[in-house]
Formats: sequence, structure tokens, C-alpha cells
Amino acid sequence: MTRPRVPRRVVVAVALATVGLCIVVFGAVAVRGAMLDRSDTASGPTGGLRRSDTSTSAATSAPDVNPTSTGVPTTSTSSSPSSSAPPSSSAPPSSSAPTAAPAPAPGGALAGVVIVVDPGHNGANGSHGSEINRQVDAGGFRKACNTTGTAGGDYSEARFNWETAQLLVAELRARGATVITTRDSNDGWGPCVDERGLTAARAHAALLISIHADGSSAGNHGFHVISPTRVSGYTKATVEPSRRLATHVRDALVGAGFSPSNYIGSGGLDQRGDLGTLNRAGVPAVIVECGNMRNAADLAQLRSPDAQSRLARAFADAAAVFVDAG
Repeated sequence: MTRPRVPRRVVVAVALATVGLCIVVFGAVAVRGAMLDRSDTASGPTGGLRRSDTSTSAATSAPDVNPTSTGVPTTSTSSSPSSSAPPSSSAPPSSSAPTAAPAPAPGGALAGVVIVVDPGHNGANGSHGSEINRQVDAGGFRKACNTTGTAGGDYSEARFNWETAQLLVAELRARGATVITTRDSNDGWGPCVDERGLTAARAHAALLISIHADGSSAGNHGFHVISPTRVSGYTKATVEPSRRLATHVRDALVGAGFSPSNYIGSGGLDQRGDLGTLNRAGVPAVIVECGNMRNAADLAQLRSPDAQSRLARAFADAAAVFVDAG
């Protein structure tokens, strides 16, 4: 059977149509594949990250460099706002940190200067008779370890000495001094007079100030400052600088409104060779009898917080002048 002849135009048209259809099909497949590839990069199950995921990860993985549980001041390391409480500007106080003995102020007038403050006697000396009556070396001779001190009514000298000493310690430290005290409370006994002086010697202190009050006849009043006399083997090197220190203390007290003694020494100054604290100090040292506790006017002044503050400032002023003068 003879097939009919197909015109050439029809064959060409069919061929072109077939090619076009193939192009369309292959194009659609390619577009679909490209779309699938892009989707997997953004959020596919194999771990691809979105841009927002990158930001979230960086924020949540940043180390907590200032944990507040350590007590270290917290400082924000990011400029982005946080929903947590703002960081503390200072560390919380530690329960183990000292509170009664602040550090010397840097750069003060007495910076680097070691000063010993001796609050005379002690609050419980009276109930430790055997201890305070023990004999000690007071400078080439034997003397009782300590005494109870005097009193004005119910106000003891030991208490006055302690209260004023605490003000002086604070004043000296505020000026940069390193301060050592011979006792740390007013409810114990001692130390003995030799140990009080030796505290300054062992520390190579610039000076020692020992705070006391006198117990004389009621008509006597005013302060006096005691420095050591020459005691062989003990005070040769300290007599003159102690006298200068005593003069500075006297002048500062007069400038602060206190009256020199009308019954002992001369112009508020006295020298003695029988005081173990001065003899054993090995550095310039003075004992200040700040007033007579058996004189009503002196006692009222000694009990006054204002007078105690003025005493402390005067002692600190005198120490600064003495150190500055060399």
C-alpha cells in the first residue's frame, strides 16, 4: 500500500513545535530546582542558618563576664537594650571586709608616715589586778605593768582615752598616715607600759602620741604634754625630737582653744624620766594629759564630743607639722 507524501512545511512545523515544548519543560525543571536550593540554604533541616538565627546565636552565646553572684561590679558589654535589671555601679559590701580600720588616704599630707596612737590604760584593768601589777622594764628600772587610770564620776579615763584615740586614728588616716594602735578595744586589760612603747620601736614609727587625762586636785585644771628626760641606754636619741613634738602638740592645743596646766610643768610642757611608754618607744614620743578629770570644767570638756574632735584634730595638726619640719 503506498503512503501519502507529507508536505515539507508540515514536517518543519512539527519539529519546531517539539523543540519548543522541550525547552519549556527543561526550563520549568531548572527553575524549580533553583527554588529548592535557595530554600534549603535558608532553613533546611541540615543546619543552614537564617540571618536572624546568626544574630540570636551570637547574643545567647556571649559569656557572662560579670556575674553578679561574685560581688564584682557589673558592666554591660553590649549596646543593645536588655530586659534584665541595670548593672550595679558598685560592689555590694562584703561581710568579711574590715569596717573599723579604713585604709590610709592616698596622697595625704601624712602619706607613708607610720604613727602609733596609744589610748592609755584599758577598761578592764581594774579586774585584772595580778596582770597589771606585774613588774616590767620601764627603762632600766622595774615598774607595774599598768594602772587603772583615774575617773571623773562615772566617766573613766580609759573610756576618754579610747574615744579620743578613735577620732585621732580616723583623722590621721584621712591625711594618709599608716596608724598603729596599742590596743583595739576598751574592754580588756593592758598592754603593759613597756609594750606600748615597744610598739612604736618595732614599727619604726615616726612618732607616738599617748592619750591620757589627769586626776589631780579639783582646783587644778588644764592640759600638759610630757616628753622624756635623758635615761641612759634608752632615750638619748629621742629626748630632743620628743621635746620638739611636745612643743608642736602644746601649740596646736592652745590654737584649738585648750588651756595649759596651771599646776604642773611650764606653759603646758613637762618632762619625766619614769614613764615606761616614753622610755621604751625608741622614737619621738609624748604623753598628753588632756585635762584634770577631777576639775568640773575640765571634766565637762573631756566628755564633750566637740572637744574630743578638737583634741584629735590638734594632735593630727601637730604630727603633720613635726613630720614636715623633719
